[in-house]
Amino acid sequence: MFDDVPNIVDNPDLKIETLGRAELRDAALSGHAGPLKRPLSMMSFALNYLASGLDPFAFKLTNVIIHLLCASGIYVLGSALLLRAGVGERRRFWLALFIAGVWAVHPLNLTAVLYVVQRMASLSALFSIWALAAYAIGRNRLDASDRRGWAWILAGLLVGTPAATLAKENGALLPLLALTLEIAVFQFRASRAEHRGLIVLFALTAGLPALAAIGFFLANPDWLLSRYSGRDFTLWERLLTEAGILWHYMFMSFVPNPGGMALFHDDWPIARGLLSPLSTLAALSGLAALAAAAFLLRRRYPLAAAGILFFLAGHTMESTVLALELMYEHRNYLPLFGLLLLPTQVLLAVPMPRRRTASIAATALIVVLAASTFVRSDHWGDPLRHAITEVAHSPNSPRANHYAGNMYAEIALAVDSPRLRRELLAKAEGHYRRASELSPGFTAGLYSLISLASRTGRQIDDATVEDLTHRLSSYRVRAESVNHLRHLIVCRRQGLCQVDASTMDNIIRALLENPTLKRRTRAMTLVAAANYLINQAGDVKQSLALAHQAIASDPDNLPLRLNVADVLLSIRQWEHAERQLKEIASRDSLNLYTTELSDLRQRLKEGRAASIDQIL
Repeated sequence: MFDDVPNIVDNPDLKIETLGRAELRDAALSGHAGPLKRPLSMMSFALNYLASGLDPFAFKLTNVIIHLLCASGIYVLGSALLLRAGVGERRRFWLALFIAGVWAVHPLNLTAVLYVVQRMASLSALFSIWALAAYAIGRNRLDASDRRGWAWILAGLLVGTPAATLAKENGALLPLLALTLEIAVFQFRASRAEHRGLIVLFALTAGLPALAAIGFFLANPDWLLSRYSGRDFTLWERLLTEAGILWHYMFMSFVPNPGGMALFHDDWPIARGLLSPLSTLAALSGLAALAAAAFLLRRRYPLAAAGILFFLAGHTMESTVLALELMYEHRNYLPLFGLLLLPTQVLLAVPMPRRRTASIAATALIVVLAASTFVRSDHWGDPLRHAITEVAHSPNSPRANHYAGNMYAEIALAVDSPRLRRELLAKAEGHYRRASELSPGFTAGLYSLISLASRTGRQIDDATVEDLTHRLSSYRVRAESVNHLRHLIVCRRQGLCQVDASTMDNIIRALLENPTLKRRTRAMTLVAAANYLINQAGDVKQSLALAHQAIASDPDNLPLRLNVADVLLSIRQWEHAERQLKEIASRDSLNLYTTELSDLRQRLKEGRAASIDQIL
């Protein structure tokens, strides 16, 4: 579903047949997400394919195993923190088991496991959790005057951080998460030399990277702001909105109502100002008060303080300034551990006579959570049932309705009964239209209506085309609008979508005339238009002009330059293509695109050779 398709299903580099070095390298660097391409996650997908092809069961089973390993690490980490809090062995065992049990079966963690591509989040969390456990064990050893604790600490941070980051970029938060545990639980209590060593360690692993990131953003504000060109919110609006979302995450953690959980949360209202909506200022003030209380009360309630700081630190990358989508449940996969330290702090205060009652209540809680997760996973077990459930839980979500439309359309195209096909197509179109009604800037439903009509041999509704072109020219252009244009172009090139040239020209023109189309999204649109013009309209001159405009719109976007080079090779512009490949190589300082460059250079070599043969 969703991002599974481009990252796994339609990714040819993942479909390896042997464990050859070149195949593994290409698979590891084939990711479409994140600046580092998440090579460890991508390699794990490739190994899944090698073992069992694209069988979804094998991919999901691997995710479940990773989840169980994470839960084991949660137990070890919780036990180490409880040991530092002075909890006895027997009670420590049960409380750590409570933390791990609740975390393991919590329905909020479901999307990180059953939504296959979110192995990126769970694998990164796996390395982070065990690294934090190693850190906590090392700190306990230092408290016991065992200097071998430094080996555990350094192994945790210096090995765990790069491993977690190469699975997903928010693994870089590992030193910050360790710092929250140090501030609240261990509180830098150590000998003078060890205290100094801890200060230096966190200065190097957390302080310097944070300063470097802040310095980069201040020196390159356009790098950050340009990524908002494909969003219908600004950086400021995102920060305001995320305050309310964090409170919603906390509410869902403690009151996990399955009816409020969903794959899509694009119906969450965007905060346009401190008082729009009125709850925004209260949400921001509440978060500040919560963080301050955690810091001030850390000596009296260390676990609760650690939990709050850990949760907030765990969201500093995905819930602050980066131009990501606003809300996803899998972002709580690791931060949820922090919140579970709050009820653990409460359980520590339960007097001896009431501990049996507390134990029964804790066990009942785990059973209820497990039942809730079981019901939710059952919905995910069937694509159509899942889509219907998503709409039921989020009726005002454009994406949920579009997803349901896709499921009905997919089934309709596969059935033989004309009557059943008509019924399913009507339901698909109904959800597509509903998705379009819910948000004026959401164009996926209209694209899908055009595509579905053309694929089933029916007349494309002129009103639908007119509505689409109006939206594309009048509202802020989202990145998904450009992606759907690209899908329509590919569908047309493959002969599946019979969309006439005038309709395609009108759609592309509407996008390019939109005044909000800037930098990144403009460049994406220009490349899509260039591909269309050369492959389907045969206009080499105009295609070349649009390719160069795309580069001028976003010169630092290397994936875009690779697409432009592909266009140049398609139209046999060998000299232009060669210059472009050299420019990409000079800008690719981390060698992230060596595989793509190698493939394009090979195409350049073969193309030139073929041209010479034709001349001779």
